[in-house]
Amino acid sequence: MSERLQRVEQALEDWAIRNGLFGMKFHAGMEFQYEIASQTVLFPILETENETTDIDFTQFFYEYGCEYDVSCFILSLFHEIGHHMTIASFSEAEKDISLLDKGMIKWVADHHERNYLYWENDIEFAANAWAIDFINTHMDIVKDLAETLKSSFAELYTDGQIYEIVDAFNEIALMEDIA
Repeated sequence: MSERLQRVEQALEDWAIRNGLFGMKFHAGMEFQYEIASQTVLFPILETENETTDIDFTQFFYEYGCEYDVSCFILSLFHEIGHHMTIASFSEAEKDISLLDKGMIKWVADHHERNYLYWENDIEFAANAWAIDFINTHMDIVKDLAETLKSSFAELYTDGQIYEIVDAFNEIALMEDIA
């Protein structure tokens, strides 16, 4: 994996520790995700989501009380951090029920309705509620994250390194397809 990409991951881990958010790792992936077993927040560095979902997700945050105009990327990152911060409050039975609910939600035809049902799932909603509260009460830390991302990504995309990054993501995608 790219040394520059590793520096982005390390910058995010340093940011988390600096701001009292302990015990998680950050790794580039194909999409936003939280891996419970490894306590790892995955984040994309290439656009992978569709615009309709991004608009719905941002709107969901504002409907549920987010007071600041924050990018969908940062909302998504805080949502995944929210999983790290809230997952221990759920029993194994609650986690299992949540997974079953998510499986049923996939069958809802309307994209907008499916998104909202997914985000209102107990475990997803807990992560969202944590993220909304954190953003509303710690805007200085949110701004610090934005600056960390800005400087890390600026370095990542300089000097034609985009080809190295795409190769790294193709490698990640292949590993995820195998797993």
